[in-house]
Amino acid sequence: MIGLLGINYLGLKLDRSSNVIRRQAVMDALTGIANRRSFSERILAEFAICSKSDAELSVIMCDMIISKSTMTVMAILKVIDV
Repeated sequence: MIGLLGINYLGLKLDRSSNVIRRQAVMDALTGIANRRSFSERILAEFAICSKSDAELSVIMCDMIISKSTMTVMAILKVIDV
């Protein structure tokens, strides 16, 4: 009985760790903005949905340039958890 509970516990812990890693792979840790990998996965999924329903797909892209000083401030705020 304890063995099954232990296996279940470890399985849940592994699932949580896997979700954290998956989230880290698609989000920038400092800004919290989805990265290019996330965009690529999402655009393919949205294109497939639009293709099935014969709908149009519009994409608006914005290039964000963040200065080194802004990144430093963001990093400091992240460290002190504001």
